[in-house]
Amino acid sequence: LDIVMDNCDFSKTKYVRDCLEVLRVGGGLDTGNRLRRGPLDDMKYIYVEDADVVKPIPPYEPVSSHITVDGNAAQNNLGMINMEKPPIALPPPLQHRPYATLSDPCDSDNPRLFHMFWTGPFTDKPYTALLSFLYTQNTGLHLQTPDKSICRPQFWMWINPGPAAAVPNPSALRDMYSELKQNPWASPFLHPRFNGVIFFKLWNTTEQLDGVPELKNEWRKRDLFNSGGNIF
Repeated sequence: LDIVMDNCDFSKTKYVRDCLEVLRVGGGLDTGNRLRRGPLDDMKYIYVEDADVVKPIPPYEPVSSHITVDGNAAQNNLGMINMEKPPIALPPPLQHRPYATLSDPCDSDNPRLFHMFWTGPFTDKPYTALLSFLYTQNTGLHLQTPDKSICRPQFWMWINPGPAAAVPNPSALRDMYSELKQNPWASPFLHPRFNGVIFFKLWNTTEQLDGVPELKNEWRKRDLFNSGGNIF
């Protein structure tokens, strides 16, 4: 952040041109078409992992607590009690694999997906988020043929047409795209050139909760939605 601010703090008479160049070079998006530039190491503001450093994540093991309560009348020894028993069983964490050790640019266990949830009319805020994604990520949209040596990231924009507890109607997906086409903030991203990079998806709370193995048998037993004082 210090490197970015050193070149992009416009209150200190920095130039937009130089700021964009620093962001481009530091993000690995430099095409090499530059003039009168020396070493560019000072423009690198993104940490890059070391291929030979792998530290396994130890599994989580709750610590059993030995608690003794002292009182005037009696002394209660609760003994060895597991005070941190999780309400649901979670799988062990995935082990990180450095980029250099992958057989394919895209790691199937850790896909490069950006998610954003939006409800209500599509405004300038999600529009700006999508522009930020396109300007900062190596999507390869400027290439005629995508570079197979680069894992192309994706942006999934989740659109919620109504209250979280509501059941989507059969025409919800069609209605969503119809509204997006008529919206000046959203319609540019429906252009075919963004196929495979930007996805508009209909949010369905039931499908999302059922899609999580640790929650699909639990969430219906709990009060999740409160709308106007009504619990669903």
